[in-house]
Amino acid sequence: MSWGKTTVAMISLIGIGLLVEGSVYGVQPTSPPSVTLYATSPQVRTGQSVELEARASGVLMPGSVLEIVDTTTGQVISSTNIGNAVTATVTHHNAMTQRYQATLVEKSAGLKVQWVDHGIGNNAGYSDGANQTVTLQAPAIDANGAPFTVRAVPHGFVHPVYEFWWARIGGQWHTSGSYSASSTYQITPVAPDQGLFVAVYAREATAPANETPAQRAIYEAKSATSLVQLQTASASSGTSSSNPTTPGWVGLAAMNAANVGQNVTLSASSGGLINPVYQFWFRSPGGEWQSSGGYQSTNQFVLPLTQAGTWSVVAYARDAAAPKNETQYERTVWEKESAVISIKVW
Repeated sequence: MSWGKTTVAMISLIGIGLLVEGSVYGVQPTSPPSVTLYATSPQVRTGQSVELEARASGVLMPGSVLEIVDTTTGQVISSTNIGNAVTATVTHHNAMTQRYQATLVEKSAGLKVQWVDHGIGNNAGYSDGANQTVTLQAPAIDANGAPFTVRAVPHGFVHPVYEFWWARIGGQWHTSGSYSASSTYQITPVAPDQGLFVAVYAREATAPANETPAQRAIYEAKSATSLVQLQTASASSGTSSSNPTTPGWVGLAAMNAANVGQNVTLSASSGGLINPVYQFWFRSPGGEWQSSGGYQSTNQFVLPLTQAGTWSVVAYARDAAAPKNETQYERTVWEKESAVISIKVW
């Protein structure tokens, strides 16, 4: 766990501020240790936790107590009389400001933690209050002007509803409208877009419709934001398919984050090919590239994620009538390669 120390640090969490200070009390030894308060993160969101650690510069003297105090309520939330450190975990779902203090024999530096609400943009995903999550399947690359479909994949929800958001690079965000039970959404890019950012929010259908910011933090989950790169049909086919006499392209959609032991479905899409067949390649963290086998008509492949780290995946496509034992030149003519997608596995 990484601890960040600040003198007066701000942490955003959809609506809570936390200020840590110190005070002097008790019998002072000849050389009193100093006390400092730390936080695990400079920015968190409502519904998420921040861990505080009060640490003395030396071992506590007999009769001394190291405490973390909620000075808003006067409650001691954690304390110790041995060693030189004590921790406390703080979680809030409401917009409010509270003050905390580490006390021993002198005041610590101030530390402010603030929770912020419902950000859309290029930030990572987050779970709702019930640890339900949602991931987004989107093509890594698409032909400019051609419609593409993104898909929401819920995790832990019973009756999920979705709201999709998308934006041009450097542009404003647009919404699919009110929450809907449809887990797919079609987007048509407009040239000269270079790429689109896409994200999806999910909640249970029974969640409040006109929620407060605090309720949003409890009921709402968000996917990580995906970037769909947009190219012309001749350029969108990947690095090994530059021959202009054989137009066509292949795109790949996959989750960008998952848990160890989870099976992830890779989905390829293509254009400009006659009876396309597909082959998938994947690389585990620190491993070598492996294939899904020979070219098949199915455009999906289920990949078991057996270890933590960053996995890499890519899809290839060709016409079914292309040579099966092609030369290197024939491969550059017939074979279409998608962009490589990274999957972060915890």
